[in-house]
Amino acid sequence: MKYLFDLDETLIHSDSLNCDAYNYALEKCGYPRIEDHFRLTRDFLQFLPASDLKKIIRIKQNYFTRSWLPYRIVLNTTLLQRIREYGKTNCYLWTSASKQRALSVLRRCKLKHFFNRILFDKKTNITASMQKLKGRLHSDKFIIFENDPTLLENNHIQIMERIVSEKFHVYVYSVDMR
Repeated sequence: MKYLFDLDETLIHSDSLNCDAYNYALEKCGYPRIEDHFRLTRDFLQFLPASDLKKIIRIKQNYFTRSWLPYRIVLNTTLLQRIREYGKTNCYLWTSASKQRALSVLRRCKLKHFFNRILFDKKTNITASMQKLKGRLHSDKFIIFENDPTLLENNHIQIMERIVSEKFHVYVYSVDMR
């Protein structure tokens, strides 16, 4: 069996750091803070000119990965224990995070060695994503650990388990592509 783990809010809790980093970047570029979103993403900043958005994302990524990362990230120890049990050969990181940020987080948190490979995917077309995963994993069956309870619902993939703790709500999906 192959196991796929999402990064943000599944393997690591980073919402507050993420919002702080975006607001720091917004202020550095002369924009007001945005306080009314649980997790800020670049999607909330589409009102900005493209050149400013690019600069804000660069500043945000630098702040996120260099300034505060080791002190503000909470690791999901329950999932780390499962990854150890499943073994590196069977475990993959499946993330929509930018490559630079994902690699920085993995390096700073000393997590990269837990995974066979890192699979980057925007996760916007889940049907296409599932086909790609099937090919990349060379497997018809795999388990996905993800914080989004709706990510796979349109593909009729059922949640088989929930892992809940103070900081994490992880949904475990069993995928069978046969």
